[in-house]
Amino acid sequence: MLQKWTEIDGLYDGKVRQFLNIEKGEAVILPMENSFSDYDQVIMRFVSTLARLEGMTEKGIFNKLLNPSCDILKWRIADDTTFNGAISFASMGTNIDYIKDMLGAACLDMKSPNAYHSKLYTKEVQEQLSKYCFGQTEIGSYILNVLCPLGYYQYQLFDPSEEQFPDSRRINLRLLRNINRIQKSAEDCSQEMRDNVEAGNISVNFLSSLTGLYETNKDAELTISADWNPSVPLPESEIVSNVMLKPRCLDRVLSVIEDFTPKEEQNIEKTYVGKIINIGAEAEVNNREMVDIKVAVIGENLRAMTVNVSLSYTDNIAVVDQAFRTGADVKVTGIKTSTSRSVKLSNASIKII
Repeated sequence: MLQKWTEIDGLYDGKVRQFLNIEKGEAVILPMENSFSDYDQVIMRFVSTLARLEGMTEKGIFNKLLNPSCDILKWRIADDTTFNGAISFASMGTNIDYIKDMLGAACLDMKSPNAYHSKLYTKEVQEQLSKYCFGQTEIGSYILNVLCPLGYYQYQLFDPSEEQFPDSRRINLRLLRNINRIQKSAEDCSQEMRDNVEAGNISVNFLSSLTGLYETNKDAELTISADWNPSVPLPESEIVSNVMLKPRCLDRVLSVIEDFTPKEEQNIEKTYVGKIINIGAEAEVNNREMVDIKVAVIGENLRAMTVNVSLSYTDNIAVVDQAFRTGADVKVTGIKTSTSRSVKLSNASIKII
């Protein structure tokens, strides 16, 4: 809105702004303070004139003026269970976590380029993400609309460079470009993804959140598209407005993650506290030497993670069974080994707490 209008000299020391539409031969004035005696009447004339010339309702004009402009990132998940616009709690929560991680990583990559960020949710990232909200979904699949505010740019932005765009627009451009580059590099077996990580253009944190989305939606079609707000122009350089996630790229992305993630000290004793969510053992009771359990714990960034634990069957099955049946918290201690995908404890012990 107002892209066809040119601002001319203001009145009363800037307390009133004037806009001229040469094409339509119309002018409007906008008081910036409500101390004028005819403030209400001038505002109504302003809105009425804009509505008539822009082909909008007066209510639509008010909404446009009162609300900050937004880009909308549409995360469309389509499979047998989402056809009616519904999604399970588990999938919803997991997808939102990874979407949040991806937006946070893209923000940090833009602000502080690095191959690996030891802390993702910095104060700056949290402040940026606190501005976002979810919009309504649409029937026919499950579309999660993430509204990314751009600020009040109806009057200020006319021909900015990309570096002058609002942070949300720059993050969205980076997110879609990077996914496109990552997948193309994986499919072409090229060095581009690895080179971008090494140069700090794409972080391991971004790759990790992308692989989380791959694994969570491997049986679904997940498409990310951008509905760019026209009040902020797009750059002339590479613009990606739509990408489809391709889980077949997972192994190549994981390989890069493994190579660039700082190595944790391995084979050290570690303790975790959480709840048992799964039990596995040899089918034949007489052959059971070990019992394998998965324990849900709270890991980095207060995010839920799963620890795989191998225990002596004879010594621990009674405790494991009781904790699993009652939902009791357990403390597991053992020798830790880890990769980019999993954490495992061997030679472990367990205790109900």
